[in-house]
Amino acid sequence: MIVSWWPRTSWPIVPALLIYLVLASSFALRTPLWQVPDEPAHFNYVRSLVDQGALPVLKPGDYDQDYLERLKSARFPSDMSIDGVRYESHQPPLYYSLVAPVYALVRDAAPQTQVYALRLATVAIGILLLVLAFALVRTIFPGDNLLALTVPAIVAAVPQHLAMTAAVNNDILSEIVMTAVLLGLVRLILFWTSPAGYVASATGTGREVESARWSERPAVQGMGLGVLIGLVLLTKTTAYGSLPLVVAALVGLIWWRRHTGRDWRPIVEVGIVAACVAVVVAGWWFVRNAAVYGPMDVTGLGRHAEVVVGQPRTGALGLSGVAQLAMTLFHSFWVQLGWMAVPAEDSVYGALLVVSLLAALGTLLYLLGLRRHSVLPARRQKAVLLLLAGAVLVTVGELAYYNLTFLQPQGRYLFPALVPLIIFFVLGLRELLAARHTQITFALLIVALLLLDVWALHKYLPYLAR
Repeated sequence: MIVSWWPRTSWPIVPALLIYLVLASSFALRTPLWQVPDEPAHFNYVRSLVDQGALPVLKPGDYDQDYLERLKSARFPSDMSIDGVRYESHQPPLYYSLVAPVYALVRDAAPQTQVYALRLATVAIGILLLVLAFALVRTIFPGDNLLALTVPAIVAAVPQHLAMTAAVNNDILSEIVMTAVLLGLVRLILFWTSPAGYVASATGTGREVESARWSERPAVQGMGLGVLIGLVLLTKTTAYGSLPLVVAALVGLIWWRRHTGRDWRPIVEVGIVAACVAVVVAGWWFVRNAAVYGPMDVTGLGRHAEVVVGQPRTGALGLSGVAQLAMTLFHSFWVQLGWMAVPAEDSVYGALLVVSLLAALGTLLYLLGLRRHSVLPARRQKAVLLLLAGAVLVTVGELAYYNLTFLQPQGRYLFPALVPLIIFFVLGLRELLAARHTQITFALLIVALLLLDVWALHKYLPYLAR
């Protein structure tokens, strides 16, 4: 069931892919060197992996707040080295291992060529996010061509997301693995709650009444889910929010099948196999970290907190402080380029705020009236939409928790849940529109985002080169 995930009708994704490739490549080649948050540290991880042939180890001295501020204020001049900016050395290794061969090919080239090559490699990886977004929409809303066209196109056209995807960092891969887990869980939910799904024998033999395809067997589904969990663990801790969603989905399926008198044991088998496979795929990483950073710091985050001395801390916040953080978070979700140094005009943020508030209102109305316009049976539709909402809430919770200590109200930390956010965004706007107005409205919205992308490329990015 997880294996055969690609929908038959795939033409609506083509415009999104074209938009993404043109714009992301433009951001990759036009953004000045190192003018994306944390890019020097991610670049040094890749360089260390290739040059030293081993995973880097985060150590004291890898973060110098004063020097980093001088670099940013001077716009990263060529006579100021970024070699000591290494505070991302604790990150899981998957992204860096994927792009390391690209760096190896341009190892002897100029730094600008090396960075451009790695940026374009990251852009290529980002194609998978659009593919998964399209497949997720097709799975939840089969036959809805407008939604299948609009959601990937908006994901492809968010300016800040393009800027982050067209840089050397592991953010886009964390979005990909989290969306892949969501797709796998949605397909599990739809399969195991379907009337014709894999059911236990009424005779008590424990064998299925209906012969299941190979990909529909619990052990195979567990293997697929376990691989996805393992990839999450090897990508980035911001994607770890998908793990409680896995547990919640499996527990919910067990409860539902027991409540409806169906055999719940296959779900347990899925979970056990998934856990075992995830340990095989990613367990070595945590064993290695325990040896390097200590048995109580298997993620390296404890070492990171010790090393980043001087990083801005949150401190006490009043209502005005919280409001300021929320405004910065909203702005930088849509567009605030460089190291948060180049915001858009107030009029741009005002228009985006109006549209976002309308989408939020429409989403609430959509969820309240779900039964009357559900494509899937209402109960199953609610289950998968609850899963998407859970992904958003977990991501927001991770961001809030992180900002209790470190002052980082950056919209990019919401991007692991970007696909669910955009799905709700589009559903909400459509709920407020008359049917005859939806196509032209979404076309205008996408065009407006594309114009903002072009404006960012030609108006905002040049500020970073001054």
